[in-house]
Amino acid sequence: MGVPVVTCPGETFASRHSLSHLSNVGLTETIARDFEEYVELAQLPQLDEQIAISKIS
Repeated sequence: MGVPVVTCPGETFASRHSLSHLSNVGLTETIARDFEEYVELAQLPQLDEQIAISKIS
C-alpha cells in the first residue's frame, strides 16, 4: 500500500507481530529498540523515500 511501518516490539505477542513481518521482508531499519527511537524513526524524511520506492517496485 506504500505506507511505511515503524514498530517498537515489547513483551506481548501483539507488540512483536510487526517485528516478525518487517524482519521477514528485510525492513529491519524501521524496528525501534525503545520508544524514543520509535518517535525518531517515525519522523524521518527517508520514510517518504521508502514509500516512493515501494510504489515503483
